[in-house]
Amino acid sequence: MTVTEVDTTEVLQSSVPEYEEEIGDTLYIQQPLSFFGKIELFSVLANAVEKALADGALISELLDDIPAASDIGSISEADVLVKALAKVMKFAPETLQEIFAISLKVKRNERTYFFQNLEEISDEQAMRILNHFIDQNWDAVMDFFKEQVKPLLANVSEKLQSPSTSSKPSKASRRRTPTK
Repeated sequence: MTVTEVDTTEVLQSSVPEYEEEIGDTLYIQQPLSFFGKIELFSVLANAVEKALADGALISELLDDIPAASDIGSISEADVLVKALAKVMKFAPETLQEIFAISLKVKRNERTYFFQNLEEISDEQAMRILNHFIDQNWDAVMDFFKEQVKPLLANVSEKLQSPSTSSKPSKASRRRTPTK
């Protein structure tokens, strides 16, 4: 009897291809976001929301196009994402440049140069980069909103709809005096 050796290791490859983009005199490789890339993306988005709120936007303004938790599947996910990003970018237009830098994995110490060259790209190239970014990262971004933000919004909505329970003011604590 002959034993056939089976190699059970698989090579894991992304189902989304990498893309090359030349901006200025530098060639960038656009790949799906890494774990830290996703963290940086969400940080940039959070900072943009924070800036919008500081500039006078209201949470209700930023979220008014986002459906209730029970209706999340009733409209296009793309519509929700695009509307939310457009509202935030109105207050923080540099957000889009940061998204480009994250998408193309530009190191932080190279971003000033990158942003200068980014001003020179064509509309076609910008749209190509954005489309590749969406192709490569859509599932991860939408999972974040569905798995993290949707329950948060449901919780906030529930709290806003429930009658407020009054709480008694807490008793003042006595000042401790040093013992002698």
